[in-house]
Amino acid sequence: MIVSYATYFRSTAALLVLWLLWYYGFMDLLVEDFRQRLFRIRDKLFDYAAQGNISFDDPAYTHLRSMLNSMLRFAHKVTFCRALLAYTYNVIRPSDQAAKEIERMLEPIRSLPSEKKLILLKFHAELLFAMFMYVLKRSPALWLIAGALIVCIAVRTIARGTLRKLSDILSEALPILGFHIPGIVLIEAQAIEGDNH
Repeated sequence: MIVSYATYFRSTAALLVLWLLWYYGFMDLLVEDFRQRLFRIRDKLFDYAAQGNISFDDPAYTHLRSMLNSMLRFAHKVTFCRALLAYTYNVIRPSDQAAKEIERMLEPIRSLPSEKKLILLKFHAELLFAMFMYVLKRSPALWLIAGALIVCIAVRTIARGTLRKLSDILSEALPILGFHIPGIVLIEAQAIEGDNH
């Protein structure tokens, strides 16, 4: 069967239209949704401080607010490609600069009493999870990988016979996951570093 040039042209035009809708329509919505999530986290942090739980001048508060503000400012630059390139560059030329920057920002939080520390670390975990979900939503290639991982985790959970609520699993996994998602911490450090310059 011979396919005409018109069919090729229509297919190419349809793919071009889909690509334009994806990158100039849907991507802007994803960036705005990500920023809204960050605003909500920042609002919860502000409310927590306004209730007198922590001082607005406390370094733990100011550092976490600074991290959120940096991510708000650079949200449009958070992509899977950037995370992959940052991770690859860090593998080729290992540097602990990003880890040190994040540690410096989180150190005041870790020195708080346990209840306050857990609440502020939860806000940071929400930031990391929002970044992860944003990168996942932005990359269709990651959808397939994430789908396969979800199936594997579900099968493993059922096989163990320990079905728990998803929120319980996420609340345990987020603080651990955030520091093991390749490139996410590097992007966070780049945003903080870019905000400081």
